[in-house]
Amino acid sequence: MRLVLFFIIVAVSLNVFATETKTEQPASLEAYFEKAKITAEEKSSNLDKLIPRISGERKDKNITPPWIGYVSRVEGHSMINRYDESGENIILSFHAEEGMLIRNGDDVGVESRSSLDITFKNRVKLSLGPRTVFKINRHDVTDAAQTGKFNLFMGSARLRVHGVKLNTVEKMYAPNVVLTAVDKSDVVVKYDDQMKTTLAMCFEGSASFEQKSYERVLGEGKFMKVEPSYENNREVYQNTEPEDISREYKKEILESFYGNPDDVSPWEYTGIGTSFLRFIIWAESWRLIDETSTHYGLVLGYIPTIRMFSIFYLEPYFETTFASAFDLFFFRAGGRLEAYIYHGLYVGVGGGIFWRDRSTAGFGTDMAINIGYTFAEKVLGVVDGLRVAYQSSKTVGIEQKSVMMGVIFNFGYGRDLY
Repeated sequence: MRLVLFFIIVAVSLNVFATETKTEQPASLEAYFEKAKITAEEKSSNLDKLIPRISGERKDKNITPPWIGYVSRVEGHSMINRYDESGENIILSFHAEEGMLIRNGDDVGVESRSSLDITFKNRVKLSLGPRTVFKINRHDVTDAAQTGKFNLFMGSARLRVHGVKLNTVEKMYAPNVVLTAVDKSDVVVKYDDQMKTTLAMCFEGSASFEQKSYERVLGEGKFMKVEPSYENNREVYQNTEPEDISREYKKEILESFYGNPDDVSPWEYTGIGTSFLRFIIWAESWRLIDETSTHYGLVLGYIPTIRMFSIFYLEPYFETTFASAFDLFFFRAGGRLEAYIYHGLYVGVGGGIFWRDRSTAGFGTDMAINIGYTFAEKVLGVVDGLRVAYQSSKTVGIEQKSVMMGVIFNFGYGRDLY
């Protein structure tokens, strides 16, 4: 008797883990849309009453319950199923359009070469890729926290938790994985219903990865896979260890969320150029404080970059300057702290020491501020970006001001994933 009770409990637990919803796993995307089409034809007379819209002026303001969010972007064709209070019977199916309000219990079907975004009233953003069936079990906001539970039956879903003030826990259930996103995270779950494989990714922040009795933290810039295998004619699922997300892989995944991959901004998968094979060529214009004449120089520099945290990175520099018709020589060494601002634009500040030859030979110090731009794709495969700097240098009895314009070359693979 105890053994029978044990197996009943295990079966119920596994069912809750795998689905967390009353909605049945659709046999195929085509079957989902066929069922939705029949329901839409039967209920077409009630569309205006059951599909309220949100005006453009109210998109970021309060939404009266039970509406929890709105459709913020539609590409191609998607259907929404709305259920009765029991959550078992579909009362309405309709084509998704921008501005339509979403409520707890709705499920969404996205056709091939289509995609859809939903923005919840706490500004959590959900993106669904082509050939996806997804259910919003519930998304609740209280004075203390915000919680969500979703089911991905097939396809791909991306959840971005940004700018959220309250404690947030959003759970996405796939047939063999649960991925929990928390404050300030950006996660993706993809389930292939043909191969029965699941991909879990964390672009930003961290997430909790669960696969039956296995649980671990999935860190920023990491992904894991769950794949089926067979032991004694029994299907089991095995997960890989976390791996780094390459720039190319992130690009591939993000493009899969759009019917037209060209709609993806390159800054979704590109950050400031980083590598240990990074160089700069400056054109420098400078003069001494007590002189009126202007001097010009050519600067060759080695500027590797190291990611520190968030949007900041460290750039050591080693630069050689040939000035005044190449008869004056400088050598500079130091470091700069750079901060990535938006879509390739960054600012930095730094300083170090320099050595100067000729009659004024000696050591001094310099400080500089700079602003730069990194190209989304390296020009000719090596030109990383452009930079402008203003520099002040001091040595015994001499003060020098410089304006510098540079071209950065990156011969390495890296582009950091901010």
